[in-house]
Amino acid sequence: MRDDAAPDLNSRYPLGAGPGQGECIHIGEHVRWYRIVSSGAPMGGVNIWALRDGDGWAIVDTGFADPDTAAQWQVILDDLALPVTRIICTHFHPDHIGQVGMLQERFDAPLFMTDIEWQLAKRIDAAGADRGPFTELLHRCGMGAEALAAMAGGRPGRFSSGLPDRCEILTPGETIAIGALRWRIETGAGHSPRPAILVSDEARLALVGDQLLMRITPHVGVDAEDPEGDPLGLYLDYLNAAVAMPQDLLALAGHGPVFRQPGLRATEIADHHDKALRSVSQTLGTASLACDVLMPLFGRIPSGVGLVLALTEALAHLNRLVAEGRAQRFLDAEGRYRFGPA
Repeated sequence: MRDDAAPDLNSRYPLGAGPGQGECIHIGEHVRWYRIVSSGAPMGGVNIWALRDGDGWAIVDTGFADPDTAAQWQVILDDLALPVTRIICTHFHPDHIGQVGMLQERFDAPLFMTDIEWQLAKRIDAAGADRGPFTELLHRCGMGAEALAAMAGGRPGRFSSGLPDRCEILTPGETIAIGALRWRIETGAGHSPRPAILVSDEARLALVGDQLLMRITPHVGVDAEDPEGDPLGLYLDYLNAAVAMPQDLLALAGHGPVFRQPGLRATEIADHHDKALRSVSQTLGTASLACDVLMPLFGRIPSGVGLVLALTEALAHLNRLVAEGRAQRFLDAEGRYRFGPA
């Protein structure tokens, strides 16, 4: 395990790239930073945060539900050497909620999430391998029959290692005490419906989950249950508000490095999406499918899981153009969404 020296307060990346597998970085007296290394996660890993909580540790986010992640957790738990007192999941995605069951089986620690994220976690965990709605969404984006069949025949991974029957709900505006620190609850939007953000004004720390990431932009894709929804519009609203975040806050992200100047990062991501929307709008044909705008949006055609994510994000950009009155949307005879200039 690695215990880094005091951070460089003048650097945007005061702790560098972060811990490697089996390593730890101490952030002051009350926070430890670990990383679950995983090829399936953005930037190759999921950041795990341990917050000192009296005679134990509160855990923020947990990684995927696979055996390798569970094995890496054993190393983390050995290093912590005290029980887990509570589990906080910033949002419902499987790389953040996957090991809740394992941790609860060992420590009987309560789970904390926002209301909508908890409801989604329970719904998807109960649905298991049902890919019907998502397959329909990809069809509407223009994915071909062969690719859809290959995806449907793939072996689904486990969503979680088990979820409890109840959850302690995190409510925006409330403050919770974890050990010596108090954390104000805020929420985001876009990447998921209502992710939790925890801010400690005293320690100048903000647990931002996947709402703000350095080096990549968070995935913002349309949900299968709301194919004409506007998650990008909700995310841009969040970014417009996040611009006001104090620049001296150290943002503890779900993936990649920690960073300062989170308000600046919100501006950078908003500018990225503004340019992407202009690019898609300028190249939009009279009856374009979501799959037709992958090149102007990403500069390439992704493959595998990357293609799935790209299609839902392309649809999010097209739906945003519709919401702004810059494009029109209609269904063709095959039940696929087509988009043209307004």
